[in-house]
Amino acid sequence: MWLKSWSIEDSFGKNLYDPPCVFAYCSLILSRMHTVYMSFQYRAGWRVSFLEMDLRTPLRRVLCFQDSAKLIELVERAGGFRDLEHRQSIENAITIGRGGTYLQLREEQYRKFI
Repeated sequence: MWLKSWSIEDSFGKNLYDPPCVFAYCSLILSRMHTVYMSFQYRAGWRVSFLEMDLRTPLRRVLCFQDSAKLIELVERAGGFRDLEHRQSIENAITIGRGGTYLQLREEQYRKFI
């Protein structure tokens, strides 16, 4: 960055043009997020179940959908698709009839699942 080339420092030697630490804020937000594994399969409708991050503890909530568009909407609401590759892998899993992905849920979203 060009701001680093000419720094103005205070009496403690800290650069006054450094942006505030964004990583601390991000880690605070991520600590409030819950990672949940969503698995889905088609059996006369889409059956969606959820596991904790350890992949052993099931969550009580099981969802049933008739339309695969609801699966895509669910992933979008739970943090969205990370990139095009992630979206295509979910669409491929829907075509196959089974699959799964990790979701990042906010605290209020997570409370609805437990």
